[in-house]
Amino acid sequence: MALSSFIFLVFLAVCTAAHYLLPSRFRNFWLLICSVGFFVYAMPAEAVIMMVYVLVLYLLGMGLSRKKHGRALYLFGLLLSVGFLFVYKYTGFVYALFGAQRPFSLIVPIGISYVTFQGIAYLTEIHKGRLDPENNAVDFFLYALFFPKLTAGPIEPPKAFLAQLKGERRFSRQDAVQASLRIAMGMIKKLVLADYLALGVNAVFDSSGAAGGWSVLIAAFMYTAQIYFDFSGYTDIARGAAQLLGIRLTENFHQPYRAVSIRDFWSRWHISLSAWLKDYIYIPLGGSRVGTFRRYLNLLITFLVSGIWHGADLTFVVWGLLHGLFQIFGKLTEPLGRKLRKALSLRENSLLAVYFCRARTFLLVTLGWVFFRAASLDSAVTMLSRLFTGWGSLSEALQLCGVTVPAVLLLVFAYAAVKLLGRELAAVSGRDGAPGRTGISGRPGRLLTVLVLAAWAVVLMTLVIAARGGGSAFIYFDF
Repeated sequence: MALSSFIFLVFLAVCTAAHYLLPSRFRNFWLLICSVGFFVYAMPAEAVIMMVYVLVLYLLGMGLSRKKHGRALYLFGLLLSVGFLFVYKYTGFVYALFGAQRPFSLIVPIGISYVTFQGIAYLTEIHKGRLDPENNAVDFFLYALFFPKLTAGPIEPPKAFLAQLKGERRFSRQDAVQASLRIAMGMIKKLVLADYLALGVNAVFDSSGAAGGWSVLIAAFMYTAQIYFDFSGYTDIARGAAQLLGIRLTENFHQPYRAVSIRDFWSRWHISLSAWLKDYIYIPLGGSRVGTFRRYLNLLITFLVSGIWHGADLTFVVWGLLHGLFQIFGKLTEPLGRKLRKALSLRENSLLAVYFCRARTFLLVTLGWVFFRAASLDSAVTMLSRLFTGWGSLSEALQLCGVTVPAVLLLVFAYAAVKLLGRELAAVSGRDGAPGRTGISGRPGRLLTVLVLAAWAVVLMTLVIAARGGGSAFIYFDF
């Protein structure tokens, strides 16, 4: 059940209505039923396996509270989580590396990477004494399997999420308006922007051997936009769905392509994963408290884990290592940058310096996305080699990538819709802690604009989906 599908919206409406009609003491149990039903609808057998795994995590958490054999239980929990993830996602990759055929076949459960990372965070927080074990099994299962975040995150910190399940959740008109705007924004990002860009991206990446330099360059930039609209669109829908139910999920994006460095990029992109990697990989390795060599090694290991987490393929390994190397290179060249700015009489925050850093970061991120999207390392290298060997015809490249005047107008209009909805969401939510408006009806002119825009968005989504013969799955469902 894709979050961008009509059936999900019906499911969400029923779930939300019943949630607020039920007495408070039954609401978490109802949300757990909805979450399990969401999983069972997609993968019945795997849902049972996942619930058994979550049950073991719950029992391990209870065992850790007794301190006896605490370290052994904690290590067992880590090995179980890593082993569970490895068996489902990486055994085929390991067998392939040695040229062998995997003797068994497994279907990877949806959300396995997110559930296991949250399980590791939960056990670690208890082991470190920063969290008391959750005694309520319903609340713990809901933390692990809450349906809006199940398939592609965000990766929620256990303490903050579990605390929300203890509080009183009342229906709020302002929450409903904000949630509706988030969901509408996410739908346009996914169904119009991401899925339309995917047509041109697929045409080039799926025939990498025949692509010219112009095609590779255009498709790389298109994929950079596609993956952002796809993943941030999912996050908007997930956060909106959770907010309808009175639960706030972690913000996962903050204008990542305005980053001035790769480090800054990772503070803006997939923020919940960045925080997890920092708290449970980078800092335990010693973080920045060690010598220069160890610090750089810790960065490489952290981003290697990030790459492997995304998928069982060498392309993801290279993508992760590239981001680690980019950060190390950025650190090493900082003195040179300061000297260059001084020679040019530029302040660090001057407009020229900022835009140069943004452009440099954007190009490095785009380079990394080529490996992320490519079917294999050979395919990625072949595509990048076209930038130095054969550019071909620009008009043919535009045609291959589907860059036509109607397509550009469609994308510009959809992007304008996203920006307007985002601005309206900011106005409704309030800024700097100020209370937001309870609805868009406070400004009739803006209300009319948003309604017309929403109507056009529905038309656009219908046309795009009809042209493609249906919507596509979210990119991060695979991870």
